[in-house]
Amino acid sequence: MASTLPFKTAIGLGVESTRGTAVARTNFLEVQSAEFTETATYERFPVQQAVWGGSRQVSYITRKQVTGTIVCPLQYTGSGLLLKALLGTVATTPGSGNFTHTYTLGTIPPEFLTIEKIIGTSGRRELITGVAVSGGRIRFRRAQVAMMELDIMGFKSDGYASAPTPSFGAAVSTRAVFARHLDNSASGIPFEFAWDGDQYTAQEVTISFDNNVSDVGDMGSFYATTVDQGGERLVTVQVGTRHVGSATETLYTDHLSQRSAALTFSATGDSSNQAVTFTCRNAEISNMPAPPLSGDSRVIVRPTWTLHDDASNAAISIAVVNASSSHSAN
Repeated sequence: MASTLPFKTAIGLGVESTRGTAVARTNFLEVQSAEFTETATYERFPVQQAVWGGSRQVSYITRKQVTGTIVCPLQYTGSGLLLKALLGTVATTPGSGNFTHTYTLGTIPPEFLTIEKIIGTSGRRELITGVAVSGGRIRFRRAQVAMMELDIMGFKSDGYASAPTPSFGAAVSTRAVFARHLDNSASGIPFEFAWDGDQYTAQEVTISFDNNVSDVGDMGSFYATTVDQGGERLVTVQVGTRHVGSATETLYTDHLSQRSAALTFSATGDSSNQAVTFTCRNAEISNMPAPPLSGDSRVIVRPTWTLHDDASNAAISIAVVNASSSHSAN
């Protein structure tokens, strides 16, 4: 079963105690798009029986799996369950009238989710159980809302049924992270990121996660019993920055010398209780085309950093500030 969500569509999320056993959905999010597909693997072999057109083949289903992608705004409040599913762990600390939820790389999956797709105004929904996030991307683009694109692996689809009425928090326009929020008022540089302490402007930023997971199953069922991380995870950051002569050349020199340093950028929302900071550690510029010799600022160069863990810190952490004491608040 495959479906792409139309206008006025949402997803509901709940944390499962046992993989594949649906739970109530307590967190609802507006989505730009989502597509889930349950695929079946067949074992086929011919049998010696004359039929019209030649030999007959017998088919047996040996495996079923749900895969898909969710695209939704990155939000100061409301994205917590998905961020934890993408990275692995979260720690919450209280502040002065607010809370900081810090997501870092940890065991994948940290928990399995039930995801309910509420399909536009049709009054119908589809339920996917046992969902883990296998990877994803967080994208910032100039003059746009920051977006999350999450790749999922699910246990199974329970098909269509009557949809509930979703309960949302505040309007998404007041919760979403906008590219304009990445202004740095202290330096006067818009959409700023810092590389080893030096400041650069940016036109676009993409943080990509490959969690390197696969489903694991036993005989006796079409469906995998769990999802395991099979090896190292890969986290990269690509930044589109305007070519400004010597500053861009410095990035290219750092690429050639395999320099390792910190890469950071942050956003502050319209409310005093809204902020998000990305801290990328042990970052190396693993790919960067040679910049042009002219300093034409209309030219966009796109270095890519690969991030690494060390003995004390994970490769990346995302600290989200909001007014809620729970990372899973709507």
